[in-house]
Amino acid sequence: MTRATAVGLPVLLSDALPRRSCPPRSRRGVRLTPAAAIQMSTRDLLVTTVYPGFITGVGLLAAWLVWQLLFRPSASIDSRPRGPLWAAPVVFTVAFLVAYYGFNPKPQLWPTNAAMRFHVTAAAGGAIGVLISLAALTPVRFRLGGRLFRQPLTLALGAFIALALLAPLAPHALNATRIAMVASACAIWLSLATAMLDATAHRLQGWRMPIVLVPIAAAAIPVCLYGGYATGARFSACLVALLCAALVVGLVCHRFSLERGGVAFVLAALLSLGVVAEFYNPNSRTIPLILLGLAPFAAVLSLLPSLARRKNLMPLLAAVVPVALVAGAAALWAFLGKPHLDPYPY
Repeated sequence: MTRATAVGLPVLLSDALPRRSCPPRSRRGVRLTPAAAIQMSTRDLLVTTVYPGFITGVGLLAAWLVWQLLFRPSASIDSRPRGPLWAAPVVFTVAFLVAYYGFNPKPQLWPTNAAMRFHVTAAAGGAIGVLISLAALTPVRFRLGGRLFRQPLTLALGAFIALALLAPLAPHALNATRIAMVASACAIWLSLATAMLDATAHRLQGWRMPIVLVPIAAAAIPVCLYGGYATGARFSACLVALLCAALVVGLVCHRFSLERGGVAFVLAALLSLGVVAEFYNPNSRTIPLILLGLAPFAAVLSLLPSLARRKNLMPLLAAVVPVALVAGAAALWAFLGKPHLDPYPY
């Protein structure tokens, strides 16, 4: 039976794509039962959440405090840049790679197992995020060119993630045409979702924007976990730790922003997890992945002119409540449809 998702986390499967039942693998594999996924050692917890969160907090706080010292509030608003937007993709990438190498201490530069190429997609997301954030530093008269510069970069990033992860499936599991269709859909989703959340992040500075992104990353944990994809659940927990650290930095630095690079990295990481969950994990369900992919677009309510101009918490609530509802629906659907797996099948 042919399966397809929407623009969210796109999947176009043909009858040629087998859904083979696979036994649980070790901690280096990509498929584990929910019972095995919960059994995290103290080292796993530290490597997955604590260390990346600490690195993110220290790195972002240092970058934004230095910027605030160099550009004091007395400076002209028109003459000062919008902040070190490049810091978020750089620090997020370093922290995510720490979690990856802690989980997989002897990785290959280009692993044969494409489901473990998260370090490659994370590095690509960080590099594109830096380029997008640097485009925001252009003078005001060239600012439109900076916005236009963002679209081809996010399109290229989405296509690269899909091709890097799905290329080994050709020609037996997926043909070249279907891989090209999935890559195109991934590129469109990443470009549209980045544009949507960038516009939201431009209005929600400080601690507000991380609160909008946390429900999406947090919902990815049960979506992966109840699909038997323990590796995805752990990396989703890493993203939650990064965003929580960014939230703390936002409490200290009120002009802190995840606009441009930070948003692009988080969405690129979620896209990587979603593609692997759908194509490499036989127990993942498509509907929760679709809902998770639609969650970023629920923030559109905060962009309504009647809400965007308000100075109170209404713009924040208009963004976080719809996003949390859609993401929560994805988590609930994954929980209700979890497969009944034997934790010790052999």
